[in-house]
Amino acid sequence: MPYEEETTMLARTLLAVVALAIPLAVVPPAVADTPPTDPAAAKSVTLITGDRVTVDGDRVGFEAGPGRKDVRYVTEGTKDDWTLIPLDVAGDVARGVLDRSLFQVPRLIAAGLDDGSVKGLPLIVQYRDGAAPKTSLAGARTLTSINAVAATAPRERAVWAQLGQDSSVAKVWLDAPVKASLDRSVPRIGAPEAWQTGFTGEGVKVAVLDTGVDDKHPDLAGRVEAAQNFTDSEDAVDRNGHGTHVAATIAGQGAAGTPARKGVAPGARLLSGKVLDDRGSGNASGIIAGMEWAARQGAKIVNLSLGHPDEPGLDPLEQAVEHISADSGVLFVIAAGNDGPGASTLGSPGSADSALTVGAVDSEDELAGFSSRGPRVADFAIKPDLTAPGVDITAAQAGTTGHIAYSGTSMAAPHVAGAAAILAQQHPDWTWQQLKASMVGSVKPGGPLTDNGAGRVDIAKAVKQTVAADTGTLSFGHLRWPYDDEPIERTLTYRNSGTAPVTLDLALEAPEGVYELGATQVTVPANDTAAVTVTAQVKSSRPGAFPGRITATGGGVTVSTLVNLSTEVESYDLHVKMIDQLGTVPDRPDDFMPMTLMPEDGGPLISIGVNHGDSEGPVRVPAGRYLAYAVLRTRFPDGHQELSVVPVPGLEVKADRELVFDARDARLQNVETDHDDARTAGETFTFIQDRQDGRQWGARFSLDRFSLPRNVPPDPLRFRVSPTKGKARGFRFEMFSQLAALRPDGTFTDTPYQYNLLLRREGSVPGALRVRDRELGTVRAHLATLRADATGAFGAGPVTDGPVGSYTSWSQAVVSLPATPTWYFTPGVPWRRSIETMPSGRLHQTDEHAEADSYRAGRTEKERWNTGVVGPALPGNATVTRNDKAVTIARVPLWHPPLPGRSLMSSNYGGGTTTLLRDGQVVGTADKLPGTVAFPVESGPGRFQLVLDGTVSPSASELSTKVRTEWSFTSSGAGPVPLFVLRASPELDLHNAARPGVLVLPLRLERMTGATRPLSRIGVEVSRDGSSWRKAIVVPTGKDTWKAIVPILPRQGEFASLRLTARDTAGNTVRQTVERAFRVR
Repeated sequence: MPYEEETTMLARTLLAVVALAIPLAVVPPAVADTPPTDPAAAKSVTLITGDRVTVDGDRVGFEAGPGRKDVRYVTEGTKDDWTLIPLDVAGDVARGVLDRSLFQVPRLIAAGLDDGSVKGLPLIVQYRDGAAPKTSLAGARTLTSINAVAATAPRERAVWAQLGQDSSVAKVWLDAPVKASLDRSVPRIGAPEAWQTGFTGEGVKVAVLDTGVDDKHPDLAGRVEAAQNFTDSEDAVDRNGHGTHVAATIAGQGAAGTPARKGVAPGARLLSGKVLDDRGSGNASGIIAGMEWAARQGAKIVNLSLGHPDEPGLDPLEQAVEHISADSGVLFVIAAGNDGPGASTLGSPGSADSALTVGAVDSEDELAGFSSRGPRVADFAIKPDLTAPGVDITAAQAGTTGHIAYSGTSMAAPHVAGAAAILAQQHPDWTWQQLKASMVGSVKPGGPLTDNGAGRVDIAKAVKQTVAADTGTLSFGHLRWPYDDEPIERTLTYRNSGTAPVTLDLALEAPEGVYELGATQVTVPANDTAAVTVTAQVKSSRPGAFPGRITATGGGVTVSTLVNLSTEVESYDLHVKMIDQLGTVPDRPDDFMPMTLMPEDGGPLISIGVNHGDSEGPVRVPAGRYLAYAVLRTRFPDGHQELSVVPVPGLEVKADRELVFDARDARLQNVETDHDDARTAGETFTFIQDRQDGRQWGARFSLDRFSLPRNVPPDPLRFRVSPTKGKARGFRFEMFSQLAALRPDGTFTDTPYQYNLLLRREGSVPGALRVRDRELGTVRAHLATLRADATGAFGAGPVTDGPVGSYTSWSQAVVSLPATPTWYFTPGVPWRRSIETMPSGRLHQTDEHAEADSYRAGRTEKERWNTGVVGPALPGNATVTRNDKAVTIARVPLWHPPLPGRSLMSSNYGGGTTTLLRDGQVVGTADKLPGTVAFPVESGPGRFQLVLDGTVSPSASELSTKVRTEWSFTSSGAGPVPLFVLRASPELDLHNAARPGVLVLPLRLERMTGATRPLSRIGVEVSRDGSSWRKAIVVPTGKDTWKAIVPILPRQGEFASLRLTARDTAGNTVRQTVERAFRVR
């Protein structure tokens, strides 16, 4: 049997389509066409709302969930990182009740949370203080530290419909995916010296929350007191190795023949919480559950060598660190992450204030290139706190008795966790804050503070020192612009646990003029404390972080304390106000409306939800120029609602100001044409803004109306757009509009024409647009039919090179087939087109697509669609290759349109097989058509036969219902296989019928790369019953082209079948049989 990659043609529902590279797009619930999909690449995500998003390369399909046909969507972000939010929950996202991560589709797919990989989205449902956590979802896990439950939202349930009605719900989070932070150390941090003083971490419980621990390894035998599994893996056994390596670094015994490989705290007792599965991945909820378990088990130290990207605010993992630290006295030692060397790449939960966050250094104490750096996002706080060895660290290897070397901040964190265990043994009464402060204060300084923190851990010094500061970092906060010169005071306290007073000399290393010490010397009495005042004063207008270090030395003691103050960039308050089409300020509490600012300097997008027509307090915005826009909802007295988009290009922010979005002038973007009955059937409009870095922002809003329900007044579903005054620098308005003839029943079915327009305006949004037919390219379309009772749906979309990508919404005009509509196109723009064929009353069955073509103004062209003969082909993406192990067949279609630049998909194959033979013996058969199929073969020469045999259900097509292609070729070794086919394109009428008698059948050759020899023989035969065949006369007409004189034997109303054969001068052959290739009138 072959080994194979299954690639079936997707039965695609009609979906609305927008480009990925769009910072904002709004899409209605209607359906529209997408270009051909590679099913292996296409992935779908079902949102918490029940809506389904399908992504295939740069194409996105939206399918509203059951009962949600009137929902529209907002898409914002960049080409590779965007968020899709249904507008009916956009307010919940804006006010923080729904986690934006639940709608970040590319990230969900990258994390393996698409529908094909998981049963549903993993959620953490957090409840308000005082409200008991609850859920009806199966398999829920309670997370008491953050007052939440974790569960999976099954795809078949739109769970937000229930959760959104529960007033006790504070926020619904994505249960974020988390991975291990993996990319001659113990003596370097002074552990042996600490052991000599009698401290090995004896009796201190250290929890390793990781992939489990192999307690059968000699280095860890007898060290694990308890183990618990918090993953979907079958048990708590470490099959990954990461957790065992971490555990051995903390408390390994060096018993596997190498005593020098002892862990930092060989006397410590271990708790193993398996929070990462056998692949090294987990979810936030499992990690939080493990953290809570570790605290209940009495852990003093918890090691977390894991994380995920940090964002502003406290996510559930950060909340759990803060709450459990405060409630249980646990010190969390957390890896910084391996996303360096860029600034502000620190991961969560290492970003939590309470965490002792660890970066990685090499054997020379140089920061590792992979080690994540600070400062922390949003507030510029110093993180990591310190560093530890993390490059080429050798420790126990799970499943063996040996050792292995790993690198990563995962390896650095357990050095610090072991050191903390030693210190906890020495000072059993110390709080986690004291342990953290002592660890940070006793480091070996080195490297930039925002990258390395205080420096590299030194447990030997920590054990010996009798003086420690009350904090590792003295923070002066984040100052708002404009900065006054008012001094800010903080108190730094030193504690002496020794029996003699210690006099400390204080030295300050910091940016000049920012900090001042209240004293340069302080004496700390025995078993007592002494304080010194530290003052910060901003005299610089430079925004950013101002890190520094206070070093206290004396009496054999050196204590380091970090200081930090950060300042805001020049910023001002925006007071946002919204006025709807009726001139009123929206006053409903559920009217949260999105407002977005796109900075010309390329800074991050600013997006908020505006409630009650006004922002809840001012919006803080950096100074600069912006493209601003908002979406406003107007509720009319008769109950219907309309959405308006109000742009404000060229917004100058250089002082506190009011920003008003006034929708009273908003209007439909109608285009006047030469047809009086033309109405907008689909539209996409785009705001484009040049940026100072040479790139562009884009915001796209889309509407599709071809497939809206009948008898629905369509205009209220369209967006109104407010025209703008003047000409804004670097701003462009672009609109893709499709117009057709509107029928009395409110549909566009059987429209005799369709306009496909891409219109642009520099500097402003126009109030009116107008085109004339003579300014456009014209196509007289001949839409044939593949069956007697079919309808067709035509779609078109322009290819653009702007920030919003090539694809816009493809509206589909439904026509009864056959048909001869007229299509108009904006000239000079490449257009992709498609026609779907559907049996009456069914979803589409076949789908023909054309490569992008441009049209010339004033020129009329003819295009044929759905024409025969549909048969075998070798398009550019088809490959058949051989290597030393296999013959691989990929994307070789049996059904393909005869015209160049076309492709065909069908959602209803009746069945098919792919068979490979070698020297007359069957190598293997796949009970499907490629897709991709690989047949294993031995090396060496041979005579091969490749046979593709398939059928199409009559419900899809009455033509080319059974197709068989047989290739015979000689192959000596690795390389492309010499395949070729003949393509037939006779002149047929709109029913794909030929007149009885004699038919001239044009033929052309399609080759694969390996087929270079000329043909030596061609044969054409025709049959009325598929069993008796009559030969045709074939004559050449040019290079690789011929024509056959075909006798048409069937009577009127019957079908003709074709058999085409060919041989090249190397003896390679093809035999193609197409049953019911065309009709006979």
